[in-house]
Amino acid sequence: MRLLVCALLLAAPMWGQAKHDFLTSDETEQIREAQEPNQRLFLYANFAKERVDLVKNLLGKEKAGRSILIHDALEDYQKIIDALDSVVDDALQRKKDITKGLEYVAKVEKEMLPVLQKLKEDPPKDASRYEFILKDALDTTADSLQGVQGDTDRRAAAVKLARRRRRRPYARR
Repeated sequence: MRLLVCALLLAAPMWGQAKHDFLTSDETEQIREAQEPNQRLFLYANFAKERVDLVKNLLGKEKAGRSILIHDALEDYQKIIDALDSVVDDALQRKKDITKGLEYVAKVEKEMLPVLQKLKEDPPKDASRYEFILKDALDTTADSLQGVQGDTDRRAAAVKLARRRRRRPYARR
C-alpha cells in the first residue's frame, strides 16, 4: 500500500502537464492532407508567418501576461521552422523538386528575420520572459534561410550522411 501511494505521488505532477503541440488541429490536418513537399513548405511558411504576426499583434498592446503568449508564439514559430527544414531535408534526400517551395520559404523568412531582429534590438520592458527563445528563433531562422538559399545538392549529401550515421552509431566518423 505504501509503495502504491509513493508511486501515485511521484506520478501526480505529470498528470497536469499536457503536451503543447506547436500546430493547431486545423493546421495539423492541412499538413496531413498536403502530401507534396512544395505544398507542405508553403503551409509551414504561412504558419510561421502567422506566429510572427501574432507576436507583432501582442506587442501592440500593453497587457498583463502577454510575455508568456509571446514566448509561446516564438517557441511554436521555432518548431515550425524546424519542421519546415525537416521537410526540405526529406524531399532533397528523395530527390524531389522543391524549387518553388524553397523560393517561397526564402521570401517569407527574409520578411520575418527583420521583424525578429527589431524585437531583439528594441525590446519592450517584459522581454526578459522570452529573450532566450527569441535568440533561438533568430538563429533558427538565419540557419534555415541559409539552408534554403544554399547548395541543395550539398545539403542533400549532408542529410544522407547524417542519416546513415544515425543508423550505424558504431561507424567510424
